[in-house]
Amino acid sequence: MGRDALVVGINTYSYGDLSNLEAPAKDAEAIAQQLESSPAQFTVKRLSEVRDKKNNALKVGKGKKTIQVYLDDLETALFNLFEPIGGVYTDIGLFYFSGHGLYNDRRREGYLATYDTNPKAGNWGFPLRTLRDLLQRSPISKQIIWLDCCHSGSLIILNEANPGEQKDYSRCFIAAARDIQRAYELVDNSHGVLTEGLLQGLNPQRLPGQWIDTLSLCAFVNQYLKDVRQTYPQRALFLNVGEPIDLTRCPGNGTVAEKLPELQPDNCPYRALNAFDFTPEDVEVFFGRRILTDELLGQIYQHNFLAVLGPSGSGKSSVVRAGLLYELQQGKRRSGTETWQILPIIKPGESPLRSLARVFIPETFRFKKKGETFLNSSVAELRAAGAAALVEMIEEEEYEQPVVLVVDQFEEIFTLCRGSEEKEQERKQFLNCLFGAVDALAGKLRLVVTMRADFLGKCLQQTAGNLAERMTSCRVDIRPLSDRELREVICQPAAQ
Repeated sequence: MGRDALVVGINTYSYGDLSNLEAPAKDAEAIAQQLESSPAQFTVKRLSEVRDKKNNALKVGKGKKTIQVYLDDLETALFNLFEPIGGVYTDIGLFYFSGHGLYNDRRREGYLATYDTNPKAGNWGFPLRTLRDLLQRSPISKQIIWLDCCHSGSLIILNEANPGEQKDYSRCFIAAARDIQRAYELVDNSHGVLTEGLLQGLNPQRLPGQWIDTLSLCAFVNQYLKDVRQTYPQRALFLNVGEPIDLTRCPGNGTVAEKLPELQPDNCPYRALNAFDFTPEDVEVFFGRRILTDELLGQIYQHNFLAVLGPSGSGKSSVVRAGLLYELQQGKRRSGTETWQILPIIKPGESPLRSLARVFIPETFRFKKKGETFLNSSVAELRAAGAAALVEMIEEEEYEQPVVLVVDQFEEIFTLCRGSEEKEQERKQFLNCLFGAVDALAGKLRLVVTMRADFLGKCLQQTAGNLAERMTSCRVDIRPLSDRELREVICQPAAQ
């Protein structure tokens, strides 16, 4: 399996408003050496590349006058990596960049700055939008992008950067800062803050005997910057889609015979028609829905509402619980989601307002008479004030990060909440309350509903909560399993 990497560190710039830097060349060389020393060795192309006279080896050059990386150099190297001429390409392509990043406010676009960058002359550098397009065209199915520069989050924030629907593709993006933020070097100029985290995370001694893959690397870097480098006002952004990509492990461990798991005759790994939950026991045996889970993650990360529709028994609840909610909770595929608050999952039942209000009853009251009194009072508030009451309930909890509410079996608003004018009225109140709060909280409340597809027509007839339009624009349909996914569902649980 071929592994190619392009490692770029740019210290010098001709444009007067871009200061020369100390860390990028050292950053790039350190990353290059880490990749070359991996048992699953990368073939590394350095830019710029010079020969070290001391040991006759190649290294990233950092001379102020002779080592210059022009836009054409970077563009050519990137296209050679991800779209090679002749149709011969590797399994994994990795691009690392350290240097200045620029952001064009008018175009709302980020760039990687090169030596000849000159915004006043119209040369902003290499557009991140072009990089995105290149990655989507590339025949290389496993792509890794690490950008330690200002405004590098532009690549991730673009909606089109999420390639979750591209079959058989796996990608890992790590950016040092958001689209309008700057990235920092350590005070001793030894490395960029992000690069130091990457180097620490890629150290194979950190996990003896285990592969360090793209998911575990993102989790480590995220925690490292929070705990060790908390004084620097930047937080890495990352996005992972597809399967984890193995990066490195301790030399020699690949020859050690792995022990077979002990037989557990009383522990059936199959759930039959029962839904999976986002517990470790269920997630461990949940397979076959990676592409769909990536799609759901991308939708709820970018939007406030998501409807998951499919036939009865198609796995709607399972993929939301063991796929979407688990990945949100882990925070390894989208930066920051591990801090999102996941509220108790509800089903509408005969009284959807009552089911909704029950979410906010303090646990100490939940099984006492006080709890029933509190619940009745909350239901009355939701009836009287609607969305404003729900917004107040959420804001009283003082959540600092987005709140996720899942309404499972959403079709119950039609099948159980019916039979009288009072029930019809409660359904309308529930929809107006729920979606009114989603709009009012502007991203703080993320709503996910699962529903049988045969009730879509009922939703399209509803005006309450603007449900018809929402179902049309923010819906993901459960598709049949592919042959490969079906094999995973059957074989992988038994292999655990």
